[in-house]
Amino acid sequence: MKSDEVARVRHDTNKFSSTNKPLDNEAEALGLAGELAMANLLRIVHRPQSAAPTRGYQFNLGPNKRIKVVTSKNPLSLLVKEGKVTADVYVLARCVGDPVAENVDFVGWASAKEVRSAPTLIPTSKGGYTQPAHKIPAADLGDMTYFMHGMGMNPDELNRFPLSKNGGYIV
Repeated sequence: MKSDEVARVRHDTNKFSSTNKPLDNEAEALGLAGELAMANLLRIVHRPQSAAPTRGYQFNLGPNKRIKVVTSKNPLSLLVKEGKVTADVYVLARCVGDPVAENVDFVGWASAKEVRSAPTLIPTSKGGYTQPAHKIPAADLGDMTYFMHGMGMNPDELNRFPLSKNGGYIV
């Protein structure tokens, strides 16, 4: 199944969910772009599921390596729903332009412990949807270099790939 089809099916599946916030048409494609960019970064084969993930993470790479990628067009903060901290690592990604993996870079990351201890707020929403969420400002997130080392990967073995909000590369 192609990425745009996976995004459409995810959107259609979730549009009547009482536990998920209503998503605009591009939101699923944006999230999917972040997933595919992370798979590229980790050099793993990732076949996104057309059913929306309900586990709270997209990647399970072993003990203490469940990863959730949160992708945004304007990533000022990492927001994780209160009571929904199920991944071990949260990565904030930014997409500039069309929602495709090639347009995604990574802002930073936080551990589940850091997310749980972050202040909780009730974000405002255009659609009137609000749910308490832990908030970590982008500037307070960990550097992606340390994320790569934590994943047991040598950054020197990676393809050139944007890893930070300033467009820096690890080569």
